[in-house]
Amino acid sequence: MLWGIDKFKSIDFAISKHLVADLQAVLPLRQWTHVVLQGQGLNSGDLAVYVNGVLCPLSAGAPAGGCGWTLTNTGSGFIYPENLSTLKHFRLYNRLLSGAEIAANAAVPCLGLSPAYDSVLNGALSYWGRYNLPAVGTGGSTVEMQYSAVYPGHTLATSYGYQSLNGITQQRTPDAGVSSYWYDRLGRLVTSQNGEQVGLQGGIVIRSMMHRGE
Repeated sequence: MLWGIDKFKSIDFAISKHLVADLQAVLPLRQWTHVVLQGQGLNSGDLAVYVNGVLCPLSAGAPAGGCGWTLTNTGSGFIYPENLSTLKHFRLYNRLLSGAEIAANAAVPCLGLSPAYDSVLNGALSYWGRYNLPAVGTGGSTVEMQYSAVYPGHTLATSYGYQSLNGITQQRTPDAGVSSYWYDRLGRLVTSQNGEQVGLQGGIVIRSMMHRGE
């Protein structure tokens, strides 16, 4: 988009371009999506679209324009033409980025510039803004990470029980049932019984004579 800021602090977009890209190569998308649009100009051929560091092919049938790209600053804040509440970083460069630079930036956990290209990319930056900042965290930081810990909702969990000397007294697993362990007064394992042995006649257990001395 080509834009300018007037004395009334409004931004008018004079030219816009609509593209449709095939994202099959980058699915599934992560929590954050790194998007790069670049080319020689909005009116001189199609732009290259990179998503999460991958060049995505363009598809035919881009939707027609028709939205008024006007952003106005009022006393209560900016008025946007679309919902931009998920926008976090916006950077403009004065040159085209290489595929390696784009891929390196997309992999940075804290949504910044890649350390491998930091010096050259800083020199090519025309603008870098942050939007929709999170609440201030520990130490006054507003740093955000694109990778969040994911804990699967397993329903087939394995659990362990321990005694005061850190020896396992019981192990419960989805495929092997309950195994039990017994120790002498010195904390040495002397007897164990797994789930298969529980059902045997006589309640057979395996007895270990480890650590036994005469």
